[in-house]
Amino acid sequence: MALTLETQHLLANIITQQIRSVRETEFQKHVLAQEKSFLPVNVFQRIDVRRRMQIDTLDLVAFFREDYIVVSEADCYMLVKQMDSNNDGLLNLADLIRILCPTKYTTSVNIKAARKHAYYAQQEAALPHAIEFAVV
Repeated sequence: MALTLETQHLLANIITQQIRSVRETEFQKHVLAQEKSFLPVNVFQRIDVRRRMQIDTLDLVAFFREDYIVVSEADCYMLVKQMDSNNDGLLNLADLIRILCPTKYTTSVNIKAARKHAYYAQQEAALPHAIEFAVV
């Protein structure tokens, strides 16, 4: 069965919007990765305030609220569900790296910076300003 012209236009719009969204997100990830103090492990530790080595929906909601960013629990749940690699309802460090880092990012990219700038983000401690607001 052939698609109507209207359906083809709707499909084309959805696909092109998705392409633009992926391209813009990848660009923002590259900008974030260029920050000298950006280390995914520090971002992970900043969000994982309960120190469980995993991030759930409530951790994300709390992180955004601390920075006065309104993101619904439903949106955070959707992100966790979409990016959770082992379907346990939680994000691990590898999942967060896939969310925040460019496609071709490797942990060796920032190895010198990791040694120079690594710290354990305390529960109340914010990340460096540029990183904190690039993430949110």
